[in-house]
Parts: sequence; C-alpha cells; structure tokens
Amino acid sequence: MNIRPYQESDAESVSALWDEVFPNNPSHSSPKLVISQKLAVQPELFFVAEISSVIVGTIMAGYDGHRGWLL
Repeated sequence: MNIRPYQESDAESVSALWDEVFPNNPSHSSPKLVISQKLAVQPELFFVAEISSVIVGTIMAGYDGHRGWLL
C-alpha cells in the first residue's frame, strides 16, 4: 500500500470510492463539495491510499467538516 498526497487527478477516483462507501450521503457531504472545501483548508493534509495505483482509501486531517471517517 502506498499513501501519498491527494492530487487533482484523484478527484474522480476519490468521488467514486466515497459514493460506494457512503451511498446515501446528504448533499452537504457530496464528494465534489467536500474535496473543494478540504483543498481550501490545509490541502497538504489530504492523502490517498492506493494499491497497484488504485485508490482504496483516503485520509483528511485538520478539517472539521468530517470526523472519524476511515475509508
């Protein structure tokens, strides 16, 4: 497993992962919105976990929008 900083090119894969894991999220938790909010506040604390170049998890630190998510 490789953990690395989030890159703009990860948006589609991260969104798909979150939609799969949290299929009934309210609109205020939509991946597009949450990603843009996180990138506005300490973007260096947004990471993705990947296996064989496939994103299998995400980590956001220092952001009060969501607490306790381990994906």
